[in-house]
Amino acid sequence: MHSILQYALIKAGLQAGVLAVPEYKIWLRRPLDPSTYGLVGKRRMHVYRADVGFLPDVNEPRPVGFGEVFTLDTAHSCCKPLEVEEMRWVTSGAKIPHALRYGEFTRGAAPFTVIIAVLPTSARRTPS
Repeated sequence: MHSILQYALIKAGLQAGVLAVPEYKIWLRRPLDPSTYGLVGKRRMHVYRADVGFLPDVNEPRPVGFGEVFTLDTAHSCCKPLEVEEMRWVTSGAKIPHALRYGEFTRGAAPFTVIIAVLPTSARRTPS
């Protein structure tokens, strides 16, 4: 399901007139430090890998935005780190805002993200 929705993001980007590149790496001007979230012994992240990067054209290597897909098997990533005891990594709930704030995007563009989340209608625990 994840790859089908990722493909839909790519098609939507192309129809909107931007180059949509899967598994796009966004360089961060300020690395994300896991210790900020209480995670000890983890390396700082200098790059954010998005499911799809949206570029204005082939001559501009910096994106104007990015897209992410969350399916049932990755829904826990929407939680904050250490919010659930088993999660000892920096989740997308922390990575996405950091990438939007410190990512290297096209100059003059207001960066954006498109998030597709597929979640059950009922669950014992839901991301907030």
